[in-house]
Amino acid sequence: MVAIDVDLYSDTVTRPTRAMREFMCEAEVGDEQKFEDPTVNVLQEMVAELLWVVARAEEHLGSRRAARYLRKFYPWYLERLGAEKSLATALQETDELESARKLIGDLGLARAAA
Repeated sequence: MVAIDVDLYSDTVTRPTRAMREFMCEAEVGDEQKFEDPTVNVLQEMVAELLWVVARAEEHLGSRRAARYLRKFYPWYLERLGAEKSLATALQETDELESARKLIGDLGLARAAA
């Protein structure tokens, strides 16, 4: 299993650059609890889509064949999600769909916390 490094110790670990500050000022924001945050909404839709693809592949191909078949699609989805390459590598190496689902779920949690 791949460990994803996310430093949530303090919001002062990273000092934002001028460009980062400008981006933050212009970013669309909203309350994720009320489903008003566009970034979180897109992330949730993309993770749900990926999990849907995994479920449909398992339904039609069976667990083992689906796990092998999906390996070629993970990099494309994870690129869209902005995930680390180490996660794509871990998904491509897994032989079990349950492990893939866990990694995908962890991605959603890690990205939402970032």
